[in-house]
Amino acid sequence: MANTEEGGDLYPYRVRWSQWQNPRMWHNNDDGSGLSGYIDVDDTEGRIIAIKRLGDVLYVYKERSIISITYTGGEDTTFSKEVVTTKAGLIAPEAIVELPHMHLFVGQDNVYIFDGNTCTPIGDPVKDWVY
Repeated sequence: MANTEEGGDLYPYRVRWSQWQNPRMWHNNDDGSGLSGYIDVDDTEGRIIAIKRLGDVLYVYKERSIISITYTGGEDTTFSKEVVTTKAGLIAPEAIVELPHMHLFVGQDNVYIFDGNTCTPIGDPVKDWVY
């Protein structure tokens, strides 16, 4: 889940996951077991627009950036994060298409393809048609 509200407070930069094989339990058990948790993707400004998977990595699309979240295991650091780009972000939740090896999405200023490493504008003819 993203953009959570917890205890009456809004967290527009938080990604939270439930316990392993227990999607109704969003907090750990009293003994600390359960491995539910969260990671704050507040390295860049803006709220989370969408989260999409590409291979084994989750990509968090924010308004002006993309952040990768990778499973690392362990009890304290279940997931790690890394800023992929601050040069492009997603304009709206439905403005992205998942293709087998890339994402095609509409940003604030262009249309992009993203292969998990590189975010590339797809060209002026498409940009001119969209904008």
